Amino acid sequence: MRRHNFISSLLATVLITTGCGACAPSESEPDTILRPACTTTADPSTSSSSSSTTLSDSSTAADSTTGSSCDQWISETFDGDLSSWVQLNPSTADVTVSAGLLSVVPHAWSLWYNQYGQDTVPAWQLYHQCDGVADVSGDFKVTADVVVSDVGGGGQAGTPWQFIGLQVRDPAATTVNAVQADVGSTGTGDFRPHGPNLGVVQQSVFEWKTTDDSVSSWNVSSSPAWTGAVQIRVCKVGSDFHILGNRGSGWIDFHSVTRTDLTGVPLAVGPISYAYTGAPDVAGTFSQLVIEPATSVADCSL
Repeated sequence: MRRHNFISSLLATVLITTGCGACAPSESEPDTILRPACTTTADPSTSSSSSSTTLSDSSTAADSTTGSSCDQWISETFDGDLSSWVQLNPSTADVTVSAGLLSVVPHAWSLWYNQYGQDTVPAWQLYHQCDGVADVSGDFKVTADVVVSDVGGGGQAGTPWQFIGLQVRDPAATTVNAVQADVGSTGTGDFRPHGPNLGVVQQSVFEWKTTDDSVSSWNVSSSPAWTGAVQIRVCKVGSDFHILGNRGSGWIDFHSVTRTDLTGVPLAVGPISYAYTGAPDVAGTFSQLVIEPATSVADCSL
């Protein structure tokens, strides 16, 4: 696995690609093969050449938790075989994969918060799987190298309530049970005791959130601003989850939470997006995502 010494190079090369539609499976766009992940057999009737790769959705790789035989540790640079990744709710985001970059723009009113309201839809997640199931278990850390911006790529994420980040989730739970870290913008309101009292809209904040049986508790950090290329991490050691961020000057451990319900079960781990607004203006561009072992809390900041 290569180290995450990435910020200056990613800022120089990042390109937001939008308007290409949601990346649901297409018979004319097969995955390209870079490395053996899970055992897959290509359909020769769908062979074609393409500069981009495609992702499966959860109708072809079930959102379940039984029977995995592949290696859960992975360093993904989005430039080859993506058969070990699957999308949940692919119709609620525009997703493109090209030139080693995964670009995501959430749709309106797509939400990772509590159990969704009547005016919202479940939001998008990309998670790692093997043999068709979510497969990350034990102690681990997942790290994303990402630029979060407006859709044009030149400014901060729009307002209100628009985020790009990482999530660790129990896919077998009948309610939402998850821990997540993300970057984006807030709205206003008093969310105590489960969140902050926000008198003004805040842009380029780091958010940490834990959702237990569809009840979310969360907070944000807005100073200094989380702009440009950043790293986002969720680290699990035992039953404790640590939520961290790095703007290039070292890891900040923002929050830790004990979640025994997310211990001892296979977890869906990977990028997320959401937008609690009718006019989303946020894009996330991921250049690398690494899932690797963590044997102690000290490993979370390495």
